[in-house]
Amino acid sequence: MDEENDQVIFTNKKNALTGQEKEGDGFPALEPETYNDARIVASGYDVYYLEEEWRDWWVDSGKPPLSNPDKAFIGFCKAGYEKNPNP
Repeated sequence: MDEENDQVIFTNKKNALTGQEKEGDGFPALEPETYNDARIVASGYDVYYLEEEWRDWWVDSGKPPLSNPDKAFIGFCKAGYEKNPNP
């Protein structure tokens, strides 16, 4: 738990991002604004859960390294929400 500018920020230690890469998967950390955008395109969903699902899916699919992980994550969230708009 951290405090910044009169805000309390909770971070799940298991899912905490280092600011460069998430441990063990080689993905760069997503920009903070990306989580906000994900909340907009996948309203009602837990964006951190979606991030874990996206990262697992990407690794398991054998796809090449991402050139724009933020854009790819938003696309994943949007496509998932269109398939199932009710969390």
